[in-house]
Amino acid sequence: MPLNELDIPARKSLGFILILLCLIVYIPGMGTLPLIDRDEARYAQASVQMAQSQDYVNIRFQDQARNKKPAGIYWMQVAGLKIFSDPYRRDIWVHRLPSVLGAMIAVLASYWAGIILIGRRAAFYGAALLSVSLLLVFEAHQAKTDAVLAGLAALEFYLVARLRQLAHTDQHSSQKPLNPTRDMRLIALGFWAIMGVALMIKGPVLPGLIFMALLFLFIWEKQASYLRALSYWLGPVIFILITLPWLALIWAETNGQFFRDALGGDFGSKLTSSQEQHGGIVGYYLLTLPIMFWPGSLFLICGIAYIITHLRASRQRLSISNPSEPARYDTVLEIKNLRLLICWVLPAWVIMELIPTKLPHYPLPLYPAIALMAGLGVKTVMDKLTFPKITKFSLLFFIGVTMVLLGVIIYALINYAPLLTHKTLLSVVIILLVGLSMGLTCIAIGRGQGERAFFAALLTTVLITPLTYHYIAPNLSGVLISKQIEDVFTTENIPLTYSGGPIVVSPHYREPSLVYRLGTQTLLHMPDDICEHIKTQPEIVFIFRQDQSGDMDRLRQCKVELDILASVSGINYAKGDDLKLDIIYAKPQD
Repeated sequence: MPLNELDIPARKSLGFILILLCLIVYIPGMGTLPLIDRDEARYAQASVQMAQSQDYVNIRFQDQARNKKPAGIYWMQVAGLKIFSDPYRRDIWVHRLPSVLGAMIAVLASYWAGIILIGRRAAFYGAALLSVSLLLVFEAHQAKTDAVLAGLAALEFYLVARLRQLAHTDQHSSQKPLNPTRDMRLIALGFWAIMGVALMIKGPVLPGLIFMALLFLFIWEKQASYLRALSYWLGPVIFILITLPWLALIWAETNGQFFRDALGGDFGSKLTSSQEQHGGIVGYYLLTLPIMFWPGSLFLICGIAYIITHLRASRQRLSISNPSEPARYDTVLEIKNLRLLICWVLPAWVIMELIPTKLPHYPLPLYPAIALMAGLGVKTVMDKLTFPKITKFSLLFFIGVTMVLLGVIIYALINYAPLLTHKTLLSVVIILLVGLSMGLTCIAIGRGQGERAFFAALLTTVLITPLTYHYIAPNLSGVLISKQIEDVFTTENIPLTYSGGPIVVSPHYREPSLVYRLGTQTLLHMPDDICEHIKTQPEIVFIFRQDQSGDMDRLRQCKVELDILASVSGINYAKGDDLKLDIIYAKPQD
């Protein structure tokens, strides 16, 4: 049954369907997917240290201050540790709970905003496509800030849409507009509260995005009466109460060094230069969008074409209509809604393209509006308002991206997952299932059946995502060297450092994931006086690259018993180089 034919109770259940869809694609792999991102390891390890030290002001990775982002995300992860686990365990799924929650909020808030802006049916399509988009699914599996920030951005997007709706109603009502209503004041309080939380999660990123969106809306519309509600005095007070205490404490604790490092070092350097070799050409995000927003990118171009065409047509209708006609109210509201979609995305997108530092997840706070554009694209195909050339181009792009993603999965499965059995059969099953759903998508698009194409595209994602995150990725031992090292400790019955085991020295393999897996005391450098250091330890484990024998020669000069426990090999996913490591157990001679 098409969504437009659903009765009211069924329509109200669409939110629960979105939640179920999120659970299907976010939960698999939460606990089994190893650390695959350097930043995720740093966030998780810093949260562990915060929980263990009970110092909730300073943020540290081992003995180094981590002056990059405020403490909000660390507090959320620590809360998860205290409620569901223990700081002295390494349950990575607990650290990922805030990201899952943030991703689900992003989907639901996008749906609520879409109901106001583009109607319930298109809003559901857009929110569902957002929930399964490649980038949001990936970030939901990462213990970082980005999925949480996306959720907060979607909430702000919804509140701005609701505020504009109420203000527009007041302006066109028969009564003279009064002071902001109770609803508008509640929206203002929520707006400022979320702004404060966002600043505590990732600094000025979301406030800057919202400022640009509202500024360009004002330039476009030459009025911003709806923003008067945000001047309600209690809103800024709430913002200050959320942010000021920790900001004052961290200033006092670090003598202002946190702000110099975070704003001048981390944030400022991204605006002026390519930080940590994360650069890209202008147009980087546009070129990667079909992949990052897959499978919703199938409908996105049609949605953008619809918006451009509809804005032109609406302006023409508005210019020739009688101002006293009721249709004028709907036309004006429709134009205002489409303007909000455009201004939420376009100004920030242009700025991101111009900034030298580029990472795929930076545009994620813009995805709620992008998803609603894709939802309009589904509706466009359904209503037979297709743009034939654009639709064919989108379909070809969708097929190409799907085949590339499928090829990457199969390649990784065959080359980096030696622990999997029957992987050839599994590869064939994946190809057949995805090929079937992709074929259904193509047929539906060709027949102008937008809703069937939408569900077929969802099916493609639902088939790939849980299997990839829960079964394939956790077994890619060839790129999960830290996990291999941990497995050696388990096989040899050696306790890990965080549970009372020996100190580990790894001067050549310095990934943050190793510290999280083994323990805070893991040394990622060679002590200056290694012989004296060994004497102070009852036992110690060294991890050396086989092609660098200098440190091994230094060990042999000390009075120590050496036992090579095992060797591990693979590709360092962060640097792309091949590694062969020896794990050496050392014990001082009697």
